[in-house]
Amino acid sequence: MLNSAETTKLLDLLNTNDKAENEWEGFNPFDRNNGLIKKRFESTNLNLRKFKMNQLTDDLLANIDDDKKVKELLGEAREFLLDPLENENALMDQDSIYDPNMSREERYLCYEKTMEERITACHRKKTRKLLEIMR
Repeated sequence: MLNSAETTKLLDLLNTNDKAENEWEGFNPFDRNNGLIKKRFESTNLNLRKFKMNQLTDDLLANIDDDKKVKELLGEAREFLLDPLENENALMDQDSIYDPNMSREERYLCYEKTMEERITACHRKKTRKLLEIMR
């Protein structure tokens, strides 16, 4: 026989399981408008973008003294780099400098301002050079 504390714990556990099951209530994995799937897709997309940007930055910094290679890397990444500026429907990461409601012109102004701030605050010579190139 369960005492009252054990009964309370058991009821709490059952209520927790009911809440978890209710989260999936009405879920249809074939519904393309499902918010859960969209949210997970966007999150994965943003993480991939951040990863790709970090990789590109590393490659650029590793080759910063080779102007030809830097130009080549930036040329290959042109579409990727311009997407948040040119595409008003681009997905925005939480730490993005852009607001989803910004116009194309506002995004460019924000980019210029942010790059100038980063260049001014930068203490590493190679990083500063890269920021100036990307400005």
